[in-house]
Amino acid sequence: MPESKLELADTVTVIDASVAARPIPADAEFPRWSLAARIGFRLAFCYLGGYCVFSGNATVLAVIPGIGYKYQDVLARIFWLPSQYLAQHLFHVPPPGNRIHQMASGDTAINWIGLLLLLVVSAVATVIWSVLDRRRPHYQTLYAWLRFLVRMTVGLGLVSYGMAKVFPLQMPPPSISALAEPLGMHSPMSVLWNFIGLNPLYEMVCGAAEFIAGMLLLFRRTALAGAIFSAFVVTNVLLYNLFFDVPVKLYSGHLLLLSLFVILPDAGPLLRFFWRHEPSAPVGIWVPPAKRKWFRRATAAVEIGFVLLTLGELLLGSSQGIRQRRAEAKAVAGCELCRAWRVDPAPPSAPTLPSPFNMAATDIVLNTPTQALLHDAQGKSVYVPIKIDAARHTLELDGPGKNKTVFAIAQNDPRSLMLTPTGEKAGKAATVWLESLTPEQGYPLTRRGFHWISEYPYVR
Repeated sequence: MPESKLELADTVTVIDASVAARPIPADAEFPRWSLAARIGFRLAFCYLGGYCVFSGNATVLAVIPGIGYKYQDVLARIFWLPSQYLAQHLFHVPPPGNRIHQMASGDTAINWIGLLLLLVVSAVATVIWSVLDRRRPHYQTLYAWLRFLVRMTVGLGLVSYGMAKVFPLQMPPPSISALAEPLGMHSPMSVLWNFIGLNPLYEMVCGAAEFIAGMLLLFRRTALAGAIFSAFVVTNVLLYNLFFDVPVKLYSGHLLLLSLFVILPDAGPLLRFFWRHEPSAPVGIWVPPAKRKWFRRATAAVEIGFVLLTLGELLLGSSQGIRQRRAEAKAVAGCELCRAWRVDPAPPSAPTLPSPFNMAATDIVLNTPTQALLHDAQGKSVYVPIKIDAARHTLELDGPGKNKTVFAIAQNDPRSLMLTPTGEKAGKAATVWLESLTPEQGYPLTRRGFHWISEYPYVR
């Protein structure tokens, strides 16, 4: 072996040995931080710590069996109530954005106002903290605790989202209404959801990347690799959310910020290794400085317990979701009427009666035996609950405005359907003739499948 390579190997061996044998130093052994570093840490501690505890997005409290989500929601409510007040009295946000509402969106007006409020409060707290604690040389112990909280928070979030994709539950396969809808009528988020959900294997691969990144973060020996991998994975998620208007922009943006914060102490060694090609070793401290072995063992036990609780909670929820998804798929497969239908105009000889749909529906899509989607000529769509009774040959539809109608089903052939109002609506609402819009051979999007050999592109 050349002499230069021997010297380099000896240097790396010495570095590895010194890192492995190096004990965690006591708090007093660290050098004094610069003024900018101390002020920056105070601001980061207030803002990032507040976000991890109060945002309500997969906080560490969520893993406590039985009560975790309850306390998480209580803390989030404390955080968002002042934001609601500001939305109403300072920013004058119109309804429904001026009230806390659960609409599966993390980018509401109150969310944005809340983060602005958190930033302002953090800045004020940083000023007060800097005045009262200006003599402290560093915050290495507090930094280690914050780093621990941040990586647990990011790890939990990524493991949660990853598990929802490894067991493909987050993005279901395209529904009948999605397949029947013209592409131009879909929202960008709907296009993204159907794109990923179209192939469950692709969704599982995406989920596996998130799951692995999150699991690596939960253990301090692999946390740096997990933070780097998490930053890469979350960047892709953030771009999806930005470019396809998915209302999780704030959360995914903070996951990226938190991942970079975990990497920050080791940014110098990483730069020296990857850019300058110099032997280097991480210098970041993953647990609070201490010389007592029992303390380090206790933090390791906390990590392991956190991981077991996280996996237990997620596996239980995933098993319930899988059972529900299988039951829905089985119900759709056994429903011969579940397809897209065009509403034919009434024959000229038929009496003029009001529409039983309470809207000028032009199409009706029977997604499942319990849900239908109605379209009108102006492009308006509305989901309504239905109940198909194959034994009695009836279809019960709760139309817009709670306009319930029970139809008797008659079919001359599988491509046509006649719905005749019965009960209270008999003779008071028009009979509906439907013609199937679903292709006899199915939709190419779902039946094309995968081909190793293609003599020409299949484009249509």
